[in-house]
Amino acid sequence: MLRLLWILMLVSGMASAHDLVPTYPEVKESHIDNIFVVKLETWNRREGIEYFEIGVFDKDFNKVRFASTEKIFQLRYLAKKKFKVYIKESDLKTAMYICTTSKNKKKLGVTRTVVSSKVCSKIGK
Repeated sequence: MLRLLWILMLVSGMASAHDLVPTYPEVKESHIDNIFVVKLETWNRREGIEYFEIGVFDKDFNKVRFASTEKIFQLRYLAKKKFKVYIKESDLKTAMYICTTSKNKKKLGVTRTVVSSKVCSKIGK
């Protein structure tokens, strides 16, 4: 019974590591021809994690080209950050998910396992 409780606590903690909203963001035309923009916000709810990486993927989670002011950014515990992702019209046809993945800092001489989390929003077309 104690083992089951431990597993449930671990899973619920990972599920709330960070948020990405909206879940189904709108794709809008940007001020540049043939470039579209998606506005998102993330919230770090995980102590000890301060860096996140943005990625855009197709339906099979293959990488899709995109632009953003920062692809890896720092976000302190309980802080929120708004950001924009720019996608070419030609790449928008295959792009399906925009994700943020937590990044763990490596410390010299320290061997430990740290769980990273990936949270995705599905692009509405």
